[in-house]
Amino acid sequence: FAFKAGLFNIGGQGQLLMGAIFAGAVGFAFTGLPFIIHMPLALFIGGLLGALFASIAGVLRAYTGAHEVITTIMLNFIAINITDYLANGPWKAEGIIARTPIIQPTAAIPVWGSLPDGFFIAAFMAFATWYLLFRTTLGYEIRTVGLNPNAAHYAGINVARIIVLTMALSGLLAGM
Repeated sequence: FAFKAGLFNIGGQGQLLMGAIFAGAVGFAFTGLPFIIHMPLALFIGGLLGALFASIAGVLRAYTGAHEVITTIMLNFIAINITDYLANGPWKAEGIIARTPIIQPTAAIPVWGSLPDGFFIAAFMAFATWYLLFRTTLGYEIRTVGLNPNAAHYAGINVARIIVLTMALSGLLAGM
């Protein structure tokens, strides 16, 4: 996704880890929620944390010129260490080495036949990404910034906003 805006989001691993650890926390910490609320809440929190983590690199790129490859690689190490700390420390399952407690069944993505529902969620997000990029004004702005940021700025597009937003949306997809 970020590539369309001329960015290289090498930090997908860190965004995935941040999304996974906090989605897992929602999965094991909230009890008594019905599936219809619990599973989407865990997905939302995972995506939100991935987006917030990726937007750090977007802000650094947009406002300081720091290259997103370097910042996202460094953020990967931060995410690894945060995840290790949480899985070995406050969220550690009893008697297990480096694992959070098992999530509630209401937070798990169900499996229908041989295909998990996560496949259908991913297919929907792929379609939504295509639609956003090629059928909306925002998608046009993202592609324009990716092709030529100077021309985009001259055309009245807020390039810094697009860079931050694109990195956040890329992190949202990784965090989910």
